[in-house]
Amino acid sequence: MTEPMFIIVGEQRSGTTALGNYLDSHPDISVHPEIFLNFPTQYENYFPFFGKLVIEDIQNAYPQFFIIRRNLNRYFDYLRDKSGASRHGFHLKYDQLSYIPELFKHLSDLDVKCIHIVRRNLLDIAISQLSLKIREENKLSAHTGVNDSERSIKVNIENVAALSAHITRIRTNISENRKIFSRLKHYTEVYYDDIFADGDQLSLANVQKFIGVIPQTLTTSIRKSLPSKSHDSVSNPEILDKYLSVTNISEYLL
Repeated sequence: MTEPMFIIVGEQRSGTTALGNYLDSHPDISVHPEIFLNFPTQYENYFPFFGKLVIEDIQNAYPQFFIIRRNLNRYFDYLRDKSGASRHGFHLKYDQLSYIPELFKHLSDLDVKCIHIVRRNLLDIAISQLSLKIREENKLSAHTGVNDSERSIKVNIENVAALSAHITRIRTNISENRKIFSRLKHYTEVYYDDIFADGDQLSLANVQKFIGVIPQTLTTSIRKSLPSKSHDSVSNPEILDKYLSVTNISEYLL
C-alpha cells in the first residue's frame, strides 16, 4: 500500500456510519463498509477472491496470522485500487480487537490513522442500541417507514436498573477503547454532538486535515437530530422522566 489509510471506530450507535458517509462525499476520500464480518455470505457482493476475513476463520487460523496479514494487505490494496481515491478507510468495531488480537499491531505497523467518534449522551446511545435490538429482533430495518410505536422500547421502573447498568457498560467501553486506540501513532477524537449540530463543518474540516486532504464542505444522506430525542424513542416517557429526576446528569453524560 502507498496511500495512507484510516479507520473509524466508536461505540455502536455513535455515528460511525454517518461520519463515514460525510467523509465519503469528499472526492479524495473513499470510506468502505466494515470488512470483518460474522458470516461468509456477507462477502458475496464485494469480496469474491481474496480469502474470507470472517472472524471465525481468522480465529481458527492462529498461529498462522501471517496468512491473515497477507490477505488483509491484499484486500486493502484492492480497496485502494477500486476507489481511486488518495485516502481510504473503513469501519472497525471495538470488539473486533478482542476477536482478532494481532489486528491492532498490524494496523499500527501499517501506520493507519484512527478517528474515534464519541457521543457524549450515553443515555441516547443506550436507548438507540435497545431500539436497534428490537428492530433486529422484529426483522425491521432502521431505515424503513416503521412507525414510532413499533420502533420504540419500553422504559419502566423494572428496567431502570438495567438501563443504568447498560449506560455504565457503554462508559467503560468507550474509556477502555480510548486507551487502546490512542496508543496508535495517529489518533484523533471527534464528538458526534459537534458534527451533527447542524452539520458542524469545523469539526469535519479538522477530521479532513487529520486524514490529509484539503477540507471541503461535506454532505451526508444520513440525518441525525439534536438535541436528545430519547423521549421520542420510548413508549412511556413519564417513567424515563422519573429515571432522569433521580439520576445525576454526570452518570449519563461524558
